[in-house]
Amino acid sequence: VVSSGGGVLATSAGDALISPALDAVHVRSLKTGTLISTLKPAAPAGPSAAASSEASALELAPDGDTLAVGDNDGSIRLWSLFVAAERVRLTGHRGAVRCLRFSADGSLLASGGNDTNVVIWDVVGEVGVCKLRGHRAAVMDLVLLDSGKTLASVSKDGVLKLWDVQTQHCVQTATVPSGELYSIDAHEPMGRLLTGGAGGELLLWSLEYKQLVESRLATAGATVDSDAPAWIAPHAEILGSFETPSGAYVARLRLGAKQSVVAVQFADKNLLVLGVQDADQLKRQQKRKLTKKRKNADVEEGDAAAATADEIEAEVSPMAAFQPLASLRSATKLHSFAFLPASASAPADQKLVKGKARAVGKRPSSLRLLVAQRNNFVGVWECELKPRGVSELVSSVSAMGHRQEPRCVALSNDERSVLSVADGEAKVWSVANQQCIRTLPCGYGLCAAFVLSGRFVVIGTKAGTLQLFSMATGELVHEVRAHSAAVYGIA
Repeated sequence: VVSSGGGVLATSAGDALISPALDAVHVRSLKTGTLISTLKPAAPAGPSAAASSEASALELAPDGDTLAVGDNDGSIRLWSLFVAAERVRLTGHRGAVRCLRFSADGSLLASGGNDTNVVIWDVVGEVGVCKLRGHRAAVMDLVLLDSGKTLASVSKDGVLKLWDVQTQHCVQTATVPSGELYSIDAHEPMGRLLTGGAGGELLLWSLEYKQLVESRLATAGATVDSDAPAWIAPHAEILGSFETPSGAYVARLRLGAKQSVVAVQFADKNLLVLGVQDADQLKRQQKRKLTKKRKNADVEEGDAAAATADEIEAEVSPMAAFQPLASLRSATKLHSFAFLPASASAPADQKLVKGKARAVGKRPSSLRLLVAQRNNFVGVWECELKPRGVSELVSSVSAMGHRQEPRCVALSNDERSVLSVADGEAKVWSVANQQCIRTLPCGYGLCAAFVLSGRFVVIGTKAGTLQLFSMATGELVHEVRAHSAAVYGIA
């Protein structure tokens, strides 16, 4: 269902899964798991042509149609999901593309790669705009800000860089305590950045735009021209760190549900959901707390109101805007995740107003996430958006692939069937239509072969047994303890 490179996405309607599949991208129905379309570039011509590349990064544009696919050969392909056709192939990196991000209007695309470079692309003109050099390690993630005028990027060596895209200059370089950075996202209305690093490090940054020209000229002793345009540049500072449930590095973090929640995926089995509160919500919340505190202390109501107004700003912590809500722990290590639109039947936050239920707040009561695991399993999880909210697996994408890594393959004598063996199951595939025609429940298979003119299959297991299966019925016919250790070969 999902290969190791890239990450899963969901269509804008939330009805289909977009996932990397080696050198192709598959679009599957979330309801039935059936394959809707395959986005695969044409095979290179000629006997000396290079081998097919593998998809290493995926990103869907705001229009819901344009899909950017980065490859490990450094190229980027833009596809139309609606017609399943390739639009253009962009080349600008000398190594694998690690991350992609569109601007808010979809007109610009930013890419970062193993070659330590960041490239800005004009999606409409289908050309490169500029290349930003300065990182000394692979660029792991990035985000376009201020309508594409500013870019923030993070690299594996723990460096955060802020770029002025118009002047193509790096205006700030900052490092983090953990020494590694893997993911970044921004909440622009609040002026905040979130970064994820090693050891479960999740940092909150302030993001401000400051005038730099006048101060730099004054420092140099030059005359400042009052009519000259000011250079407004971004500046970030660490506000604090969050307590996280995992010691693994933060593999991915994204804001979703109209920037009302943050999902943080760790490089193990854990995923954390944070709720976002705006400044007005925080002030109202703090005002209620202070008023209650003063009333409990027997302070007169008038004094309490005056004191509350004076202390609200001082009492509100920037870290309080992000509140831990639900957490998710899967059976195996996580691969990636994507946000799904809220279902029509999902309950909304409500309160009674004059006897009628009305929705309140911007954040829904539950969040649907599309979560891919490292064992080739993709599921839909529903998370309660409240402190210590419960997360539940509500559905999964069923497909023909193995759930564990295949250990061996065998070809039948007539070359019509292929047998693949993994831990717990073996699958027989038709070469003609590439469909699974039989699943055999076996042990931890390490080797296999077709026998007796392809009418039977014999599998050698890690436990030292030989298992004989009938191709006609798919049943285990005979099992014998052949060796005291694992069986690695059958001839």
